[in-house]
Amino acid sequence: VLPASRNSIPNSQGNVNGDVSQSVGAAAAGFDPYTNQLRQFGAIPEGENPARPIDVPQRTSPENRVSRTARTILEAAATPDSAVGDIGQAVVDGQFSYMPVTNQQATAAAEQTIRDKGWEQALADWRADVRSGQTSDRLTAMGATLYNNAVNAGDTQAALDIAYDMSVAIRNGARATQAARILKTLTPSGKLYMLQKEVSRLNGDLTEQLTGQREIQIDEALADAYLNAETGEARDAALQAIYQNIADQMPANFREKWNAWRYMAMLANPRTHVRNVVGNVGFQPLRMTKNLVAAAIESGLNAAGVNVGRTHAFLANPNLYRAAWQDYDNVADVLGGNKYNDAQSEIADRRRIFNTSVLEGIRRGNSRALELEDVLFKRITYADTLANYLQANHVTAEQLQRNEVDANLLARARDYAGQEALRATYQDRNAFSNRVNRLVRDAGVVGQAILPFSRTPANILARGIEYSPAGLAKALTYDLYQVQRGNKTAAQAIDAIAAGLTGSALLALGAYLFSEGLVTTGGGDSEDDEWRELMGHQNYALELPNGTSVTLDWLAPESLPFFMGVELASSMGEGGMDAESIYDALRSVANPMLELSMLQSVNDLIDSVQYAEEAPLAAMIPSAVISYFSQAIPTIGGQIERTGEESRMSTYTDRNSPIPTDVQYALGRASSRIPGWDYQQTPYIDAWGREEGSGDELTRFVNNFLNPAYVSQVDVDNVERELQRVRDATGDTSVFPDRAARYFMVDGERKDLT
Repeated sequence: VLPASRNSIPNSQGNVNGDVSQSVGAAAAGFDPYTNQLRQFGAIPEGENPARPIDVPQRTSPENRVSRTARTILEAAATPDSAVGDIGQAVVDGQFSYMPVTNQQATAAAEQTIRDKGWEQALADWRADVRSGQTSDRLTAMGATLYNNAVNAGDTQAALDIAYDMSVAIRNGARATQAARILKTLTPSGKLYMLQKEVSRLNGDLTEQLTGQREIQIDEALADAYLNAETGEARDAALQAIYQNIADQMPANFREKWNAWRYMAMLANPRTHVRNVVGNVGFQPLRMTKNLVAAAIESGLNAAGVNVGRTHAFLANPNLYRAAWQDYDNVADVLGGNKYNDAQSEIADRRRIFNTSVLEGIRRGNSRALELEDVLFKRITYADTLANYLQANHVTAEQLQRNEVDANLLARARDYAGQEALRATYQDRNAFSNRVNRLVRDAGVVGQAILPFSRTPANILARGIEYSPAGLAKALTYDLYQVQRGNKTAAQAIDAIAAGLTGSALLALGAYLFSEGLVTTGGGDSEDDEWRELMGHQNYALELPNGTSVTLDWLAPESLPFFMGVELASSMGEGGMDAESIYDALRSVANPMLELSMLQSVNDLIDSVQYAEEAPLAAMIPSAVISYFSQAIPTIGGQIERTGEESRMSTYTDRNSPIPTDVQYALGRASSRIPGWDYQQTPYIDAWGREEGSGDELTRFVNNFLNPAYVSQVDVDNVERELQRVRDATGDTSVFPDRAARYFMVDGERKDLT
């Protein structure tokens, strides 16, 4: 039967007040979901000559706009009265909802592509691109446009397939949040359909990797329990049971256990967590400064009459910040994960990798701790970015809390805030990090040996370039050109310019502090550099007035432009800045990154090759293999080993041994992480013949387990001051002491000492 009034439509069971947990947006007390959506968002204007006067809500949630197709169908005389309730329920369930678009220029280009190619061919091309792992604003806009066209045509299955591909194949942080939010509003049957697609994908992956693996299936009894659940809590519990059941059907193979052990061995230690937290803290001032610069540029352009679309404010209202903090819950599942895990999902997170409960507990606990550390700074960044974006567009906290914000504006704000949250924790997907990830994966064992964690260092390097004069130059040329072509918004270009200006200021700070003698460069292999090291100086370090030297190179990406300025000031000749000094500074920009714990394998490999007797390329292969397998030695073992040693140790290489020197060095490095095994480990002796102490027990514990930096004491006595004076006066470095030679010559033949 027809509804009694224009403001309500019965659901398919004939009930006006159905289970609100099944709807898109819970109804207020006393109202069914359909009526609540009408009251909250208003009705779509009536069409021409409707056969029946029925109000259709404009939105099912602040994010989802209802297609006018729903109104046309409900008003059409051809639609039987018996179908009105089912169609109304479909509206409530979000099956007629649009996906908001946030880039109008990219959307216009997508619509033109669909007109040129036709919908089917455009869909096929887009699906091929996203399933190959490509990411771009163009693909995101095309996906949203294809989805909306499918909804308009009433093709629910095609719309769901497109939303699935956007959320799973793109996996590009905030760019997938729109699709993910739509997936969250599906009916139970719709969610089961999407889950079946995920199972089909997993079966395809297993077919490629394994033979003899049983096909994964959704348990029928669990599916029935999910579909027939009478409350939201029961339905959530049933869905979790389905996820767990699927995960239980995917036992870990040897490769997965080996990789899980390697990652756990490298990451499960206190120092990794300290560096993770401090690294996240260190980037926040840089990000906030960039936002203030961007706000100043936008404000100035607006005052000059240029409308650029505000995305930054100087300061957000505290109430709006609190509302934005709470809004993070709407995107938390999309922005989840940590910077060391590239394949998180509802199912993957539930898989058991190790049969031993202790190992599995350590693996899960360490991963969860890393995730929580990143989530805190994602939330801080998200709330700050969203609040400032909305403040700049005159949105109040009350409007955000009451869902009264324009859907497209809120979608753009959330997308930008989500992307900034991922960028601030180096988890964003971009063309550069995707390329590095593929190269490492294609390189197999050698790639894994060199870069066990590829995406994060790639993103850190990308941030370092963005926040530098190089990034500023790109923003002022390429990005502005893309704005003219309609491929970027003015706000995106302003953001890039602000980042470049901020990094350039950091470069200037590095140059100034070097001129004041407060920071050091990366050094080299010259006798002067060895002399500096002998006196306690460290590379890329802050030197305090009391002689304490603290390394800063690990604090990337902010250390990259900072030490670019240090290197630039160091390499300037008497004539000032020249092309050579600029080249030397740019060439050394990535050097500080080698001190990151996630790049320790690269550092070890470089050190090993330096000891090689043959060509470096030939030496790299055995060193890489040893490095790969030594990754399975827990890092915490080395921390325990060094804490128990009163003196600094080094690896001695014997050229008379049949074992190549680079292999000896790699084995020595590996043994330094195993308490009780000391392969050719000897106390480090400097050019004066002195051993270098490691401090007392507490100092050793703090430096090895907690301190993310390396600390030393610059101690120069009268003898060393006099030697330095002579060297400065004569230019002769032979006055410096040198270590005893490890070989001597007899009749032109080299004799190596043992």
